Amino acid sequence: MSDWRLDVCDHPVHDVQLVGGDPPLVAVWLTDQSVQFYDVQHGAFYGMLDVMPAPNGDPGGETWRSFLDTLRAPNGAFFPVVNAGQTAIHTSRDGRVHLYHHRDRGLTLGIDGDLFPLEHGGNSMLAAALDRELATVGGLSADNRLHVYQQHVYLGAYDIDAAFDGAVPVVLLPDAAGLVIIATASALMACDTAGQVQERQRLPFTVGAASCSPDGNLIALVDREQGMIRVYDAGLRLTHQQHALEVLEHAAPLQLLAGLPVADAVPEALGIDDDGRLVFAVDGIVCRTHLDALTPLPQPRSLL
Repeated sequence: MSDWRLDVCDHPVHDVQLVGGDPPLVAVWLTDQSVQFYDVQHGAFYGMLDVMPAPNGDPGGETWRSFLDTLRAPNGAFFPVVNAGQTAIHTSRDGRVHLYHHRDRGLTLGIDGDLFPLEHGGNSMLAAALDRELATVGGLSADNRLHVYQQHVYLGAYDIDAAFDGAVPVVLLPDAAGLVIIATASALMACDTAGQVQERQRLPFTVGAASCSPDGNLIALVDREQGMIRVYDAGLRLTHQQHALEVLEHAAPLQLLAGLPVADAVPEALGIDDDGRLVFAVDGIVCRTHLDALTPLPQPRSLL
């Protein structure tokens, strides 16, 4: 399975997602409403979708149910997250659970159309994520607290000492792993759902985009200063890294006269799956690669 790259637009893409299903697809969000699909293996065009604007009114109503059912790829798999105006909609794999992250009002969980506002102490919620298997919710509020919910049951709020450094943090929840992964501008940490910090790494670079595999064993970060892609394991150990432009140079272009971004371009979005397949976008160019295409780093070994 060779790496490929494709020039999809003349501006930075909104997001890229690896969407499971048969066949697995790369979803390339040109804007927050226009998405194109490509076959993961060969990069063949698989269609496009213009997502309707989110309807007004109660997300538990019939109009909203019809809207939510459209938030899926041509292979039938639901998107993990869709940005619909001022609300980010996270969807479980079976499409029955939705987490609504309202930028101005906090979090609401929808289960089979029933809505449950999630308590968060009145603080604005900077970032949130949904475990797509167990419907566990993790949210990070502006007062530096991690809020955890098991579906609509509030498990608690925990001080985790995460320095935001003026940037919006990223919260990631692997499937059924009991972990909440948080990436700030200069740190990476993994907490359990009881708010205990299991691992913490201060990073010698500024984090851009971040993604984790559904099983939580691979965490991919963008180094905004050097344009590097860096991959960590579940113990937050750096295992692979490579400059994004070097990966692009070695990927097979799927178009004639395909160009490359400028030398200082930095990936604006990326995603990674359990098999180590990695997709990223730089200045409108999308690349599908694999962990094996990145440089492995020596790992410490226990002395016998």
